[in-house]
Amino acid sequence: MDCLNCESVLPGVKIITTAEGNCIKCGKKITPITERGVEDMAFAHWAYIYSTIHAHTGMEEESKEYITNKHHYLTAFIHGFKHGQSQKRQ
Repeated sequence: MDCLNCESVLPGVKIITTAEGNCIKCGKKITPITERGVEDMAFAHWAYIYSTIHAHTGMEEESKEYITNKHHYLTAFIHGFKHGQSQKRQ
Protein backbone atom coordinates (compact mmCIF):
# COMPACT_ATOMS: atom_id res chain seq x y z
CA MET A 1 0.00 0.00 0.00
CA ASP A 2 1.32 3.46 -0.82
CA CYS A 3 1.11 6.55 1.34
CA LEU A 4 -0.87 9.21 -0.51
CA ASN A 5 0.38 11.86 1.92
CA CYS A 6 4.08 11.48 1.12
CA GLU A 7 4.76 13.15 -2.19
CA SER A 8 8.35 11.96 -2.05
CA VAL A 9 7.30 8.33 -2.47
CA LEU A 10 8.11 6.91 -5.88
CA PRO A 11 5.47 4.83 -7.67
CA GLY A 12 5.73 1.19 -6.71
CA VAL A 13 7.80 1.83 -3.59
CA LYS A 14 6.25 0.10 -0.61
CA ILE A 15 5.73 2.15 2.52
CA ILE A 16 7.07 0.93 5.83
CA THR A 17 4.47 1.44 8.54
CA THR A 18 4.40 1.46 12.29
CA ALA A 19 2.51 -1.24 14.18
CA GLU A 20 -0.48 1.14 14.23
CA GLY A 21 -0.47 1.39 10.42
CA ASN A 22 1.05 4.87 10.16
CA CYS A 23 3.59 5.89 7.52
CA ILE A 24 7.04 6.13 9.11
CA LYS A 25 7.89 9.12 6.87
CA CYS A 26 4.93 11.41 7.56
CA GLY A 27 3.27 9.66 10.51
CA LYS A 28 -0.20 9.77 8.95
CA LYS A 29 -2.57 6.81 8.99
CA ILE A 30 -2.51 4.84 5.76
CA THR A 31 -5.95 3.85 4.59
CA PRO A 32 -6.65 1.86 1.46
CA ILE A 33 -8.51 3.64 -1.31
CA THR A 34 -11.99 2.20 -1.63
CA GLU A 35 -14.34 2.29 -4.59
CA ARG A 36 -16.35 4.92 -2.74
CA GLY A 37 -13.20 6.95 -2.15
CA VAL A 38 -12.42 6.97 -5.87
CA GLU A 39 -15.98 8.09 -6.64
CA ASP A 40 -15.70 10.86 -4.04
CA MET A 41 -12.44 12.02 -5.64
CA ALA A 42 -13.99 11.95 -9.10
CA PHE A 43 -16.96 14.06 -7.97
CA ALA A 44 -14.66 16.53 -6.19
CA HIS A 45 -12.57 16.89 -9.35
CA TRP A 46 -15.71 17.26 -11.47
CA ALA A 47 -16.92 20.11 -9.25
CA TYR A 48 -13.70 22.00 -10.02
CA ILE A 49 -13.81 21.15 -13.73
CA TYR A 50 -17.43 22.25 -13.98
CA SER A 51 -16.74 25.53 -12.18
CA THR A 52 -14.02 26.26 -14.72
CA ILE A 53 -16.21 25.31 -17.69
CA HIS A 54 -19.09 27.35 -16.30
CA ALA A 55 -16.87 30.40 -15.78
CA HIS A 56 -15.68 30.27 -19.39
CA THR A 57 -18.81 29.12 -21.22
CA GLY A 58 -21.76 29.72 -18.94
CA MET A 59 -22.85 26.08 -19.30
CA GLU A 60 -25.70 25.37 -16.89
CA GLU A 61 -26.22 22.18 -14.86
CA GLU A 62 -29.57 21.47 -16.51
CA SER A 63 -28.11 21.45 -20.03
CA LYS A 64 -27.62 18.33 -22.11
CA GLU A 65 -23.95 19.27 -22.52
CA TYR A 66 -23.50 19.36 -18.74
CA ILE A 67 -25.09 15.95 -18.23
CA THR A 68 -23.06 14.42 -21.07
CA ASN A 69 -19.76 15.98 -20.00
CA LYS A 70 -20.28 15.01 -16.36
CA HIS A 71 -21.00 11.40 -17.27
CA HIS A 72 -17.95 11.12 -19.53
CA TYR A 73 -15.64 12.86 -17.07
CA LEU A 74 -16.67 10.77 -14.07
CA THR A 75 -16.53 7.44 -15.88
CA ALA A 76 -13.17 8.29 -17.48
CA PHE A 77 -11.71 9.42 -14.14
CA ILE A 78 -12.76 6.25 -12.33
CA HIS A 79 -11.68 4.01 -15.22
CA GLY A 80 -8.29 5.71 -15.48
CA PHE A 81 -7.74 5.59 -11.74
CA LYS A 82 -8.37 1.85 -11.72
CA HIS A 83 -5.83 1.37 -14.52
CA GLY A 84 -3.30 3.39 -12.53
CA GLN A 85 -3.86 1.30 -9.41
CA SER A 86 -3.53 -1.88 -11.48
CA GLN A 87 -0.22 -0.72 -12.97
CA LYS A 88 1.14 0.22 -9.55
CA ARG A 89 0.60 -3.37 -8.41
CA GLN A 90 2.63 -4.80 -11.31
